[in-house]
Amino acid sequence: MKRLVCTLLIVAGIIPCAIAQQKSPAPPKQGISAHKKTIVPSSKTGFSDEDIRTAFQAKEYQKALDMADTRSKEHPGNTIDLGIKALCYGMLHEKEKVKQCLIAMNPHHPDSIGIYLATFPGNLPKEAVAPDAVWYFNEARKLIPNSAIPYLMESAVMLDDSLTDKAKTAALKGYPLLKETDGVEMRIQYCKLLSACGATAEGAALLDHMVKTHPEDTTVVSEHYASLLRENKYAEGMQELNHLIRLQPQYNKPLRKERAFLYKDMGKGEEACAEAASLAAEDDNYFFLQTRMGCMGVFADLKPSSVKSYTYNVDYHGSKYQFIVTPKNIHMNESSSFSWAMTAPASLSGSIQMSKMALDTARTQMNTFQGGAVDLDRTTSVWISSAVFRDLKTTGITRMNTSGNGLKRFQLIEENMDEPVITNAKGQKKALRSIHVRSEDGKEELWINDDPANPLITQMSIGWTIDLISVQ
Repeated sequence: MKRLVCTLLIVAGIIPCAIAQQKSPAPPKQGISAHKKTIVPSSKTGFSDEDIRTAFQAKEYQKALDMADTRSKEHPGNTIDLGIKALCYGMLHEKEKVKQCLIAMNPHHPDSIGIYLATFPGNLPKEAVAPDAVWYFNEARKLIPNSAIPYLMESAVMLDDSLTDKAKTAALKGYPLLKETDGVEMRIQYCKLLSACGATAEGAALLDHMVKTHPEDTTVVSEHYASLLRENKYAEGMQELNHLIRLQPQYNKPLRKERAFLYKDMGKGEEACAEAASLAAEDDNYFFLQTRMGCMGVFADLKPSSVKSYTYNVDYHGSKYQFIVTPKNIHMNESSSFSWAMTAPASLSGSIQMSKMALDTARTQMNTFQGGAVDLDRTTSVWISSAVFRDLKTTGITRMNTSGNGLKRFQLIEENMDEPVITNAKGQKKALRSIHVRSEDGKEELWINDDPANPLITQMSIGWTIDLISVQ
């Protein structure tokens, strides 16, 4: 689980640029610096931020500390060097010196020092802070005994270490200390934390209170929506999502994308596809949302009975042309035929007749053409055989000879990638429902239409490439 870190450091790589003074301390927001950046004057020592960062990243903490200490003598009280020294001392487990650095940064603001101490463990690697974390939280509580922040941070660190019972204990101790002045973001973080460590009743009660008191706050509405989804309350979740869309018009498209997925989870496929299609019409970047929703209309109709011709782009060792296939009689359970033509510079044409036996069992492909009429009894072309397709769908493995170099073992590639696209006869963009296979030696790949009645090769790379680009 990600640690809930209230970051007080401005981080540049690993070394912070500064921990600046806070005149009016307030609970920090997650991932947002709670201070202003301090500018470091130029150093006569020659030690730059990059020098110190490099030493820190190399785990040369004493070296980084010495450089920061030397620099700080030129500019006493500079918050950047004090922040660096605090981190180095933290990595060296010198807790009291960390505290001294934080006090030097805010000598007149004990509340700020308390917040820094409470959140300091969140700025160190987990393995470094584990032995000392509780000490920091206890020291923080001495300075800010009525604040929930030390308990929030302690619970988050314990939860990150899978110490759920200790995380729950800390969270429940801090829960009564929460105040309206703690801010929406912090209290929503507390909601998440309470739920995550098993204090679900308290988390739900706090969230319900936040929903009543801050009904228009997007942070509250977002967390309420997420909680409703966790409870599978989809109908109520849809109401909150629609509310969020109204509140955040600047995020209209991504929120509507979320709505499409919610419709799908609710079993409302038509509504999901309507939302996806509407988004795709406005923004082509959402085209593939339609395929994720399983919208049938977005996929190309490649059935031979519906197609006048298939057009491929070919790159044959640098010679580029188009390969046009016209199906005549394609049926996988009987002999089939098609004609073909290549544009200049190839400028060839011919026809292919494939026997029923070839379409049933062939494992060899004819992928080079000389022109004229050819009969194939043990070989297929443009389409793969039923045996190869069946292998891939049942075991994910098959054997094929696609390049004339003998049989090779091919394996189905499972991938979460956008589908290839083509243009249909109406000029519309359509997706291809394909399966992807790759040879064991990694040198040959095929994409095949995912239809046992029409296992058409839609893309191939076997030392040269061919890609289906349109159907007419």
